[in-house]
Amino acid sequence: MKVKSEELKKENKNRYIDALYAALEYAKVRNEVKSFINDILTESEQIMLGRRIFIAKKLLEKKPHDQIVRELGVGLDTVFRVQKWLGGRHKGYEKVVEKIKKIVIVR
Repeated sequence: MKVKSEELKKENKNRYIDALYAALEYAKVRNEVKSFINDILTESEQIMLGRRIFIAKKLLEKKPHDQIVRELGVGLDTVFRVQKWLGGRHKGYEKVVEKIKKIVIVR
């Protein structure tokens, strides 16, 4: 389910975007990554990516798919897609989410 950024509460919008920044922090200096991301992605795209990180974290915590859909307002197909990516060949998604799960708070 595609979400328009203007329909999200500011608190949730900021949490999703910060999840993206926290994940990328491990790849490069945070301010450089923020600048780069702001230059190449729209706010909606940033939120979309940040929410995928939240989905991955909840999947790694073995949360039920329907609970993730309800809590994050995402479609079931998105949850399944993230689950597929978590099982990727290089495990990059899983490694980064595991590293950041202590600093990204998912409610």
